[in-house]
Amino acid sequence: MQLTYRSPSGDRGFTLVEALVALLVLSFGMLAIAGFQTTLSRNSDLAKQRTEAMRLGQQRIEALRSYGSVQADPTMFDYTEVVSGNSTRTTNTTYNLVWTVTANAVDTEKWINMQVSWADRTGTTQSVQLLSVISKFDPSSIGSLATGPGGVNVRKPKNRNVNIPYPAVGLSGGTQSAFSPPPASGFYVFDNTTGNVVKSCSGTLPAEGGTLPPSGCSDVDARLLSGYVRFETSGGNPTASSVENASSTTLPLSSTTPMSFDFSNFTPSSPGNPTYTCYSQRQKTLRSNSTGAETTFPEAQSESGYSVTARFIAYACIVTPVDHDSSTATAKRWWGKVTIIPNTVSADGTTWSLGTTSSTYKVCRYSGDYNVNSAISNSEHPLWYRAVTGALDSQNFVVILGNKDCPTDVAAAPLANPADYVNTNTTDHQPTGELSFQCATSACTGANKTTLEPATTSTDLPME
Repeated sequence: MQLTYRSPSGDRGFTLVEALVALLVLSFGMLAIAGFQTTLSRNSDLAKQRTEAMRLGQQRIEALRSYGSVQADPTMFDYTEVVSGNSTRTTNTTYNLVWTVTANAVDTEKWINMQVSWADRTGTTQSVQLLSVISKFDPSSIGSLATGPGGVNVRKPKNRNVNIPYPAVGLSGGTQSAFSPPPASGFYVFDNTTGNVVKSCSGTLPAEGGTLPPSGCSDVDARLLSGYVRFETSGGNPTASSVENASSTTLPLSSTTPMSFDFSNFTPSSPGNPTYTCYSQRQKTLRSNSTGAETTFPEAQSESGYSVTARFIAYACIVTPVDHDSSTATAKRWWGKVTIIPNTVSADGTTWSLGTTSSTYKVCRYSGDYNVNSAISNSEHPLWYRAVTGALDSQNFVVILGNKDCPTDVAAAPLANPADYVNTNTTDHQPTGELSFQCATSACTGANKTTLEPATTSTDLPME
């Protein structure tokens, strides 16, 4: 007898075709996942390469920004070494760096166009671009003849208070620096943190990293007032630009009292007026015809083999403030108006005088609202200094013919085209002084001229 098996009604199975279709669908899914993983890996790799390219480009720009040396005249850097170039770096791949340096018309700033390129894992060329600008002027030091200093605790470029003169040598221990104001025979010692003068010494200035002599130094508590005097006496009507780039021959200041202080705006009953000692020297900046390097020398230096780029007088005053309120809780301070004294002794060189005629001279002082707070501070060179508690640098003047007007300038406009980074405003200082003001337009009269300095000369001003 033959037996026959029959499956129950409704049972189903997989045919070979169905299995192959399922396998095909699964294969497509696996291929899609594999493609996604490959793309994800490639994009991750490219992101890592872009990050590395940005790092290398920024590193190269910062290396350009840390260029060479400050000139002996510390109003600007010698950045002749900031030039176009290229290099190759290999880390997670090989990167080609090409940077193009373009200077503006007056060579006060250089624009950097950095291109970093490389080949990714597929052989496709990738690239990133970085743009930057490098200024010739030191933003945290003097910066320019008319630019006020920054905060008193800035410690650059020698890791010390910015108001300590750049040529000062660092002493052993790193807490003090020594400076000999030309043509002084001795030297002064500064505290690197406060910028205050703490000692007065006789003898020879120590070498960099040296120590003070065992004798010849006495403790003082004084403040530095320093700056430059330029001359624009070519005969034309001076402008802000011509004064900023003036190279007229200097006229000597008094050999005994180059600067004079008028303390009459505020005199305490005790202990009396502050004391001061001032120094000045006629100097010039010379550029080597062979190397292009610039160095500042005394006026008597031979010019053979050099080109003169600037002539000026450097001055420094050591002012001893007083305890004006008999309180040890408040800082000592000084106040007053500072004027320059022309040479009147024939034996000391050319004699000259102040006045308002073509045969006499007028003194203009650089003064402006450099921090754009619609007010004036002691650092911004007022007519009358008030409640000065720290060092003041960049307190600059320009001497013009007596029958000319002190040139004015509007506030800096760094976002303008072309950009204007410096306010070179000047105002009458001698023989007749004028309070500090701000110019809204080049006319600088009427509503376009705003007085920033308080009319009451005993009103305190901030140090900033």
